[in-house]
Amino acid sequence: MIINLESVADVGFAVRATRRSSGIRIDDMAGICKVSKQFVSDVEHGKETVQMGLTLKMLSDLGIRVFLDIPPSAEQMFTELKKSGGLKPAGFATTAKIKRSGGVDPLTPASRTRSR
Repeated sequence: MIINLESVADVGFAVRATRRSSGIRIDDMAGICKVSKQFVSDVEHGKETVQMGLTLKMLSDLGIRVFLDIPPSAEQMFTELKKSGGLKPAGFATTAKIKRSGGVDPLTPASRTRSR
């Protein structure tokens, strides 16, 4: 069955339904996926702050495949990013991007002085 994910709760419902229909107890599921029982519970209850990497691993361990349907306009960029090995760290902005936005470059000495 293919479902359209609209929330973290939908992931939780899918995990719980798959686990229960397989007859797996929550503590056994935690052992299979090498995560804590609390983590499995958090995912099943749709907790918004669960770790994405562990959640994706748990989905895979359950046999739940995850797909992303990106717009055609992003396909080439996705391929290039994947081929080049990745992204810049989150929150990282280039000097050119900062200048375009009118912001202050946090790396320049003048921007490190405190205003009183």
